[in-house]
Amino acid sequence: MRVNDAQFAGSANMIAGSGPDKTIRLWGTDPDAVSAGICSSAGTLIAEKEWERYLPGVPYRDLCGS
Repeated sequence: MRVNDAQFAGSANMIAGSGPDKTIRLWGTDPDAVSAGICSSAGTLIAEKEWERYLPGVPYRDLCGS
């Protein structure tokens, strides 16, 4: 989605954006809420072996705490 304009909406905990398709989309800005939403809707998370392969030298951590 291409965004032509974005502004804080409401009490600054949302960003409203619009693009050439004339659709307005809202995004939350609370990192904890966004993270919880991603983790609850994500499929298979990165496994420890994949982490080692793609992030060598970075200690593994369970991103969603499951």
